[in-house]
This record gives sequence, C-alpha cells and structure tokens, in this order.
Amino acid sequence: MRSRTLSPLAAAALALILTAPIAVHAQSSAPPALTGKVSSAEEGAMEGVIVSAKKGIVTISVVSNDKGEFSFPASKLGAGTYALSIRAVGYQLDGPKSVALAGDQPAKIDVKLVKSRNLPAQLTNLEWMLSVPGTDEQKRALTGCTNCHSVARILNSAYNAEEFLAVIRRMATYSNNSLSIKPQVRAEARDLNAFVPNAERVASYFASINLSEGQRTWPRKTLPRVSGDGTRVIITEYDLPDLTI
Repeated sequence: MRSRTLSPLAAAALALILTAPIAVHAQSSAPPALTGKVSSAEEGAMEGVIVSAKKGIVTISVVSNDKGEFSFPASKLGAGTYALSIRAVGYQLDGPKSVALAGDQPAKIDVKLVKSRNLPAQLTNLEWMLSVPGTDEQKRALTGCTNCHSVARILNSAYNAEEFLAVIRRMATYSNNSLSIKPQVRAEARDLNAFVPNAERVASYFASINLSEGQRTWPRKTLPRVSGDGTRVIITEYDLPDLTI
C-alpha cells in the first residue's frame, strides 16, 4: 500500500494554524526527549532548519532556533528508534540518519548538514515560479497547474511546444483537481480556450523554460528559512493510506 504525506510547506502552514499556540505556550516540567544543534561548514549554527523524527506512520518535526538548537518534547517522542531527516533548501543531511531513544533518558545529537547535490529536487512551487524567466502574465499559467501536480513536472519535462499543446488538450479531459496518479476523466472535455486561455502561447512558454532545449541556464531562487518566533512550532504528520482504486 502506498502512502502520502503533506508537503513540508503544507504541513508547516497547517501546524502554524493548529499547533502554534500549544508549541509556544505549553509548559512541561519533563525534560525534552531529544535535543541537539544543527550546523554546516558554510553557515555554522543554522536557524530555521526543520528537523524531523519518524517512527511508523508518524513524523514529528521541530525547527532550529537562532543558535541552531532544537528540542523534541518528551510528550511527542517515546522509546524507540526514529529515522531523522531535515528540510533546509540547499542542504542535505550528512548525519546522523537515526536515533534510538530509551524513553526515560533524554538524548542529545549534533545534526550535520552539507550542500545539496540536487537543489532542483528541493524547490517548492513558489521557488520554481520565482526562478523561471518570464513575465507575470506568462508565469500565471503555472499557478493553475499546481491544483493537480507540482510545477517541477512541467520544468523537468522535455516536451516541445507542439507536444505541450497535446498535453494541455489531454488535461482538458480530466476533472478539476484530479490526482496525477489516477486522473478522473470527465464525461465531456472542456473547451480548450476556457480551460487554458491562449493555449498555444502557454505551450510555447512552457517549452521555453523546461528541458526541451537542454540544461537550464537561469539561476534557481530560494526563499529564506523561517526565523524568530516562526521557529517555535511542533509539526505532526501522519502517513495517509492510498485509497485510490
């Protein structure tokens, strides 16, 4: 059975709405289950890094403060072995990759990061749209695509303009917000111009910013990491079962 989780940005947004007051104001006399510090050779102590600990279907994430320090409350992590991961655009985890907790004894680790070998794979939809060349009007066509899939699917393709137009025509036969893993076909295809105004122009633009003409030459832009009070959150994610048939 496949499973899906919320994207890092969606999870962070949901956590800010639902759990920020608890994360900021909750008081506990119990020592934290896991503490540590995030650093890299490039930046030293790193603020705004999402540090995640996963066991089973549950992932708990916290964010490092201005000293690079992070802390998992004892109420969130019990005894067991947890897989560790991080989210900091431009970096990847160098170690450690897991930690074993006794449950009654606090643990401490130093998390080391190194420069990412695959920055494009880490970019969010917004970062891609900030990075690609083009006018605001041209980029507006990309925003409608994120209802069903990521912008990266467009930019990592190698379709030319004619092939992209064929793809847009096929997309017009799918229902709104179809999942890309199992598109739902409409009883009747939508009018192409109503679905994507100026579809030919859009197809040409998409072909000018993907890999149809070789590797990209334009720089990738990244958003700054969260800082200050924004680091005082606890994010809880659950793997969801794939219920598609």
